[in-house]
Amino acid sequence: MSRLPAITVWFWLIKTMITAADVAWPDYLYQHLGQTLTSGLIGLALIVTLVVQFRVRRYRAWAFWPATIVVSVAGTELANGLYDKAHLAYGWITVLYLVVLVALLAWWRARAGTLSLWRVDTARREGFYWAVALVAFALGTALGHAVLLPQAAGLVIWAAIVGCVAVGWRWLRLSPVLAFWSTYVLTRPLGTAVALALTGLGRWPVSAGFGAAVIVLATWAARSRRDEPGPVPTD
Repeated sequence: MSRLPAITVWFWLIKTMITAADVAWPDYLYQHLGQTLTSGLIGLALIVTLVVQFRVRRYRAWAFWPATIVVSVAGTELANGLYDKAHLAYGWITVLYLVVLVALLAWWRARAGTLSLWRVDTARREGFYWAVALVAFALGTALGHAVLLPQAAGLVIWAAIVGCVAVGWRWLRLSPVLAFWSTYVLTRPLGTAVALALTGLGRWPVSAGFGAAVIVLATWAARSRRDEPGPVPTD
């Protein structure tokens, strides 16, 4: 069985809401705990959640989504760290992580024989998945900062681009692998745009609201088996 959930609209809703929920609280930790301690805590959380995820034999929502949340934060900080410490412009950071992402996908294909998400059924293939996911979050963060858009326009534009990718996959035979990872990257700035569009309600209420929505939707999808992966097909 696949170690990933079924890639449905529920997957993308949860993934986007995770990004929206992450807008406020990492900055709060940096301001109150300092960069060194906060980075250490994020690194420790990343190790713990991935160890738990790798120990399960198949997809389990209670292991997969916490790992995704921490990978989201860690990927964001990979992009912001290069901007703050190395003083690289976000445009160059975008190019850098795009090259890294393509290289990782090529390595994955060479070592595992397939990039199919249906075939993430071994620890090696799952290791490649999480490495690419981490870089994809970093790339999405850098892209969102590099392409400066007004809040309202940004929400519409990012949603429209994601919609174009979905149309390309559904009706224009766009590669499923390209469609998935493009959407994975693009839902990072989309989630941020959604959160920023609601900042009039307060950053903390918005973050807490999306965090609660992630828990509710992920729990519902698991209990209703909407996220259950099907049997692994042959390539």
